[in-house]
Amino acid sequence: MLATVVGGMPPEQGAKIGGDYRNPKTGHTLLGTIAELLTRGWLAGQITHEANSGSWIGVAHPPSALLGRLERVLERAAPSNTEARRPTGWPEHCGDEECDPRTRMRMIDDGQAVTHCPKCHPKKVGDAA
Repeated sequence: MLATVVGGMPPEQGAKIGGDYRNPKTGHTLLGTIAELLTRGWLAGQITHEANSGSWIGVAHPPSALLGRLERVLERAAPSNTEARRPTGWPEHCGDEECDPRTRMRMIDDGQAVTHCPKCHPKKVGDAA
């Protein structure tokens, strides 16, 4: 899972994450924090999105910055099950962990942008029909 989150980072920053990092002040680790978020109901794509929603420009120590972002996510409740609020006519979620079940968006390979999921976003599914 750490590789998924790091994969959403710019390559030059992600390469600086050498493994599990521990915050000396809080005692939290990257892997432990990600595991706790998953336990609390966060999905892998949501964690990746939250971890990479801010800019990485000028970040001197990516492991510390990543853990700080994840620790702030821990302070919030996981998004509720959004499938119940899915607009009528939307196809079922594809189940891919890279696809956000609410927005049906997924990260592009370079991690710099998102795109419609080709499997379950209604625009893409409609275009294929």
